Amino acid sequence: MKRSWITCLLFAPLLFLSAFCTGTESPAVRGYFKNYSLGLHSPAADERETDFWAVSNRLRLQVSWNVLEDVSLYAAYDISPVVRDADFGIVRSPLGKLDSNAFRITDMDHVVWPETSQGESMLVLHNLDRLYATWSADLADVMVGRQSIAWGSARIVNPTDVLVPFRFNELDQEERPGVDAVRVRLPLGALSEIDAGYVAGEHLDSRRGAWFVRAKGYAWQTDASLLIMRLRNSFLAGIDLTRALGEAGGWLEAAYVIPDAFGESAGTDDSDYLRVSVGMDRQLTSDTYGFLEYHFSTAGKTDAEAYEHVVDSAAFNEGSVYLLGRHYLGLGLTHQITPLITLTANVLTNLGDRSLTIAPALEYNIAPDVYVSVGASVGVGPGPERDGLGSEFGTYPDYAFSAIRVYF
Repeated sequence: MKRSWITCLLFAPLLFLSAFCTGTESPAVRGYFKNYSLGLHSPAADERETDFWAVSNRLRLQVSWNVLEDVSLYAAYDISPVVRDADFGIVRSPLGKLDSNAFRITDMDHVVWPETSQGESMLVLHNLDRLYATWSADLADVMVGRQSIAWGSARIVNPTDVLVPFRFNELDQEERPGVDAVRVRLPLGALSEIDAGYVAGEHLDSRRGAWFVRAKGYAWQTDASLLIMRLRNSFLAGIDLTRALGEAGGWLEAAYVIPDAFGESAGTDDSDYLRVSVGMDRQLTSDTYGFLEYHFSTAGKTDAEAYEHVVDSAAFNEGSVYLLGRHYLGLGLTHQITPLITLTANVLTNLGDRSLTIAPALEYNIAPDVYVSVGASVGVGPGPERDGLGSEFGTYPDYAFSAIRVYF
């Protein structure tokens, strides 16, 4: 419980402000409840049990309040009761994994009950995911506290989104985990701005934090963003371009990273690397939308036999890279069966080892602010072997899920 007290003290100035300022209007409270029921099969090279299940519930409360004319506060808190197979923790859940120390100065213990989650079939998690103040002035907007920071226009892999990126196969991607930061956004015109900030590492350790300056503008019918960033001990230079291509839309997002620019990297391989995502999307019919994206990464390998070594590199330990290969092709389709029923299907292929993952889902808007959905993710390719990985997506867990989302 010690870290819980430290977290409260850290954010005490914001709590003090909310308690003693008379707002221009009453606080607005909203949120949602989500339930995911998941069955998962994890391929293995030995004979141990590989089928798992979990039922995850998530209640999120969000409060926004204009405490002064130019100052507003925003807070969000999650509590998540989970019932699961006791061995579920030995595989990575597609629901995502909460890293309590990723760009947070300190944090509360996420396990409320029991004292440890290891080997437990019932547990309760919680998370103070947002608590920040915004000062809006004619010159700039300033945001201080735990907030969401994300960039990139690519649909599957965003090379410039490196703080707390989602893996492509995570089920719940609605809320990006909050980071402790000071951010200033300076508008330069209707379509241009300078966005700069400092993102704290654990215990304000500069080797675990980040700073960034991002310029955004519009020229030659193209939206362009340029990014320079210190990410832990790495230097990142990124670019993001989007524009219309006839009746289609196109994007190019790229990042070049020097892992040891500010100190010794955490990986055994600190070679510079380049990541690029380029793609296009189009409304194919009045009811069908599709996109195609190619991703290239020199941080990955073309040979599956080298995958087990690439995860020790700086790109994977400090740069938020998770795909093991070098060349990928992604495809996504969304079809509106009826105004209330939507079918989606995403495919991501590793062009090096020829493995792929297929993820279809069906969603029904059964009532205002109420959605139910079912879906699956299936990997195709050689599975894990005793002496290594047969392919990338052949080793990913297959899963099927049902979900209920209620917003209020």
